[in-house]
Amino acid sequence: MLPCAWGAIRGARIGHAAHHRSLAASRLRNVFRSYTTERNTADEVRAGTMADFLIRQYRIVSGRLEAEHLKATRKALVVQGIGDVLTAVGTAATWGLSYSRWPTAAWSSRSRGPPRWRCGPPGQRSPRLAA
Repeated sequence: MLPCAWGAIRGARIGHAAHHRSLAASRLRNVFRSYTTERNTADEVRAGTMADFLIRQYRIVSGRLEAEHLKATRKALVVQGIGDVLTAVGTAATWGLSYSRWPTAAWSSRSRGPPRWRCGPPGQRSPRLAA
């Protein structure tokens, strides 16, 4: 359980750091978008032939943002995957140890091995251990 929490927290920190690093580019992209799409500025941008420049800059900034977020997402997924794998290994080890010790403790007093169930005729109430 602890490695899973570690992976989740570490993954969230990686995502938060990537978001923080890309704030300026995100704001710049919003400015380019507003210049090309808002009613007040779109006419002037088209008349002054700035549309191609703004769209090109928008695509460049968007590509940088996408690359940054993909890189952070991959890194976060790897960290979360490591945490999940460690949690699964710990859970399997815990269950394996508890299961491997339980039959040993239960069968140590008997020399004949594990208990056998004896099934009787259909009218019998419940199965009983063989003597």
